[in-house]
Amino acid sequence: MAEPPAQDPISAVPVPAPPPDVAHDIAPSAVRPIYDGRELSWLDFNDRVLQLAEDPSVPLLERAKFAAIFTSNLDEYFMIRVAGVHDQIDAGVDDPGADGRTPSQTLD
Repeated sequence: MAEPPAQDPISAVPVPAPPPDVAHDIAPSAVRPIYDGRELSWLDFNDRVLQLAEDPSVPLLERAKFAAIFTSNLDEYFMIRVAGVHDQIDAGVDDPGADGRTPSQTLD
């Protein structure tokens, strides 16, 4: 007799089974990183906020709010994130992160 499917304990909705593992013949070094890492993805997010600030179809006050968010995010980015990458470089960290980039490559 087959087991009933697992259920989410809160909503009692059946949880689908995970897909079977698939073997890939691609060398890991030939594959582009799945994501850009914390620092670069934060810049992408902030770019999207700036695009909203520049969009003429967005009401003017909302555009001003997006511009303020953009500048605040950029200030925080340089004070926290870039400083952290500089600290890693100063500490001699040369190990690539999950995105495959070393701190020096991330800074570049």
